[in-house]
Amino acid sequence: MFPPPRRTATVAGTRMPCNHGVGERRTGCEGIVPSRTAAPSGLGVAVTPRDGHRWTMPIRLLVVDDHPLVRDTLAGALGRSALVDVVGVACDGAEAVDAVARLLPDVVLIDLVMPVMDGAEATRRLLALRPGTRVVVLTSAVGGRLERAALDAGATTILRKGTGIDAVLDAVVAGSPGNVTP
Repeated sequence: MFPPPRRTATVAGTRMPCNHGVGERRTGCEGIVPSRTAAPSGLGVAVTPRDGHRWTMPIRLLVVDDHPLVRDTLAGALGRSALVDVVGVACDGAEAVDAVARLLPDVVLIDLVMPVMDGAEATRRLLALRPGTRVVVLTSAVGGRLERAALDAGATTILRKGTGIDAVLDAVVAGSPGNVTP
């Protein structure tokens, strides 16, 4: 039989293979795409190149969801915005905490219900590790203890998965440190 195809993450024309093939167990699946445009603390920093134009560094975003279709769709759609630089994706809360330490995102878009570590516990741990990070929760869970736990842990916004991509982008931008405006 043929080996399973390798999955890739694509942002700004850069394709990087994830650490697993389709159908394999998803440990170590961050599809990390190196940022070519933003420094780790570059959000909201106005840069004036020699030609005199001013621009703001994009928001460094980490997307976390255990469903590959949701995760990859969000990363692709949000990565097309000039306001967002998707610096990586993760499959569960534990990988999200590790990715935050390595990738230094400004905003983490995270699901609540995931294997290994839920989004509320991941929020608590990643904010303890890097307090300046903002967390936007995107979940299909309605009400309940996980939402309350995520807010108590420091999440800035909770959105339903039925929300449109424009509303998700608005929440990422509004939740970002420095609150970049389009």
